[in-house]
Amino acid sequence: MLKITIPMFSCLLASATLSGCAAYTKPIAFEEKPASGESYLYGRFTIEAPKAFLGFDGYQTMGYSFTCRDGTQFIVRFSIEQPVQLIRVTPTSCSLMEIVYTNGDGQIRGRKPSPIGVLKDVSFQAGVANYLGDYFASSKTTSYGSTLRTSWGVDAVRNNYAATTFDMKTKYHAFANIVTQDKIGPAR
Repeated sequence: MLKITIPMFSCLLASATLSGCAAYTKPIAFEEKPASGESYLYGRFTIEAPKAFLGFDGYQTMGYSFTCRDGTQFIVRFSIEQPVQLIRVTPTSCSLMEIVYTNGDGQIRGRKPSPIGVLKDVSFQAGVANYLGDYFASSKTTSYGSTLRTSWGVDAVRNNYAATTFDMKTKYHAFANIVTQDKIGPAR
């Protein structure tokens, strides 16, 4: 039975108005266990953004959209509530293709191609959790008379492999012994 949540209803309604909704990939649950044959990616994806007044999705945000060689796609959402995320992916090679921007209702407000050379052809092996980095973003809305203008941006990217790996393994207890790999730094 399909359970329709408020954000889903908002996106269904928004789809009718041709704006579209972001299908952000849901991080795995804290109590979930690693599955054999699966690969994982993790990192800190945080955004500073005001809560949306009457926004069904809570706040405007952005996400990194990846496309993989096997045809799968996923979008990592920048989050206020859960910045350290662990996501299941198929063992394959993927590239960051675009950045997606959404409003407080989860409706897509813009797309932008990824910068050249950023997270291209990243290989994900089975049984490994792959660190993609720590990303800090912000979203601001300014008013010019009766016009509202929203801007999104990545303010900083850091390689905090050790600290973020510790945080991930602390939050996701079942992953305490998983092999991790730093995909933005030198091989470990």
